[in-house]
Amino acid sequence: MPIATSRYDTPPHHFVLTDLLLQHVDTFVYEMGRQEQDLSKRAKIDFLQLTSAEWTRVGQFTDLLSYADVAQQAFSSEQGSTLHLAIPALETLHKSWSSRAERQKYIRFADPLKAAAKKLDEYYEKTTDTAAYVIAMCSSFLFSSSRL
Repeated sequence: MPIATSRYDTPPHHFVLTDLLLQHVDTFVYEMGRQEQDLSKRAKIDFLQLTSAEWTRVGQFTDLLSYADVAQQAFSSEQGSTLHLAIPALETLHKSWSSRAERQKYIRFADPLKAAAKKLDEYYEKTTDTAAYVIAMCSSFLFSSSRL
């Protein structure tokens, strides 16, 4: 069965929460509770059922994680060095998270997003302390030029 369209504004090609997925999780929790004989335990399991507002927050959190996934993919290649993509990936992730920290929609995540952006700044600054990034940029350029 194909996955339904997203209820959330996730970037393309990423994990998408759908009504179908939500239904499966809700059904799983319901069935787990139904099988429990102890009524106090059953009540605790029933309490695990997520509300619509909680599902919205799960979707928002998934949206935010998808930006980290894109950045991580920039570092993943079986074909060659990807260090030359580090700064653009860090800049893009920093911009994505920083801008979302200012949006009302992501207000619950503002402090963690600001802390994450600060940590990205630290990594970005570390590139100025080493020649590795410059060397990677040069070798990437030389390698791509030699293919022409």
